[in-house]
Amino acid sequence: MASEIGEQALRVIWHTGEVSLTALFSMIKRVLENKEPIKHGKQSLKKLNRQNQKLETVSVDKEDLKAFKRELQRHCVDFSIKKEREGVYHAYFKSRDLERIYSGLEKCVHDYTIGKRRPLHEIVIEAEKKATAFKNKEYAWEIGEKHTNREQAR
Repeated sequence: MASEIGEQALRVIWHTGEVSLTALFSMIKRVLENKEPIKHGKQSLKKLNRQNQKLETVSVDKEDLKAFKRELQRHCVDFSIKKEREGVYHAYFKSRDLERIYSGLEKCVHDYTIGKRRPLHEIVIEAEKKATAFKNKEYAWEIGEKHTNREQAR
């Protein structure tokens, strides 16, 4: 009788272990199926907040935004860009990436001081000035030519 009770207890324990194992296996399988792959780079602010990390922010001008994004991508920083007002953007990123952010900012500043990269609007303004100056010189030359032709005709 004691051996029968012992065998029943052993069967119950074994059956409980099997049920627990299958339940645990199915829960792990569901979690792995629903898990999104880890992305680095530009993300929405909502996804950045879901990572439960402290966020830092930096203000960036519109002219520098493209170069800043490029540097952040190079340094594999998770970030989000939000427009604050016209021409001013805020870049949010994890505080653990602070050193990589500073190295990216230093590279942007270094490139601009060397003149390697200039904002596109500066290049366009310079080209417009040169074009108007050239047009004015041609116009002045044409006017001068007309005046000399008139004087010769007299």
